[in-house]
Amino acid sequence: MYQPAYKRLAKLTAIELDREKADELRDYFWSHKPPEILPPLFDEYVIRITYSAEWIQKNFGGQLPLGSTSQEIYVCHDTPTKTYLLSYMEGKKQVQVTFDYNDTVEDDKGRLSLRYNVETLMPITAWASDDELHQEANDIINLYRYVTFYLLYYRPDVEYADRPVSRSSRPRTNRGTGKQTNTFVLRSKVRRYSIDRHEIPTERNYRKFAWSVRGHYRRGKNGKLIYITPHQARRRSSGERAAPRKYVIKT
Repeated sequence: MYQPAYKRLAKLTAIELDREKADELRDYFWSHKPPEILPPLFDEYVIRITYSAEWIQKNFGGQLPLGSTSQEIYVCHDTPTKTYLLSYMEGKKQVQVTFDYNDTVEDDKGRLSLRYNVETLMPITAWASDDELHQEANDIINLYRYVTFYLLYYRPDVEYADRPVSRSSRPRTNRGTGKQTNTFVLRSKVRRYSIDRHEIPTERNYRKFAWSVRGHYRRGKNGKLIYITPHQARRRSSGERAAPRKYVIKT
């Protein structure tokens, strides 16, 4: 798997915030029921979270597990539906989580829930039980979900675009099927984003003649998720008519 060195994180696009703000976003979006499926923000980036002494005192009685005061979550997308998360505490690799939005399981009530794989990169004795490990994995997934969701839909300064495909990164050919596999690479126009503690989620108002449509998912007839790539949309002018519908008369 990836497991990049900690020094490499400094070269990636970063989203920075404190844990109090992350918890606030979680509580807000939990009540507003954000979509379970998130389109990729970038091909890879890092979420950098700082822990204040007040938060540590309130939640852990003055001391975080492993004595940590900072956390980095490395995010990487193999494909639009496959996500890889790697958590660092004080620069040390802690837990890695992988999941695919197409890999779900139904509960007793018929509701779909995400199936994920978690692996500890620390001695297993560092965890009190498997439940504690899975609780940490869920926390990492939630931090990724709510922070990414906020930047995708509530920050107008966040824009991403498809990077031109170079010769070295052209679509590869699957040897088994002979079909080309699409490469998925996004880039950030800014290297660092900071979420201030006093920011509140506000809906955007689009009043432009043309605007960028972010990547999103649609579920195909076969039940699989289809990723719609980012593209430009525009309003029709008053003198521009919509294309007439075609009707076929059967005899």
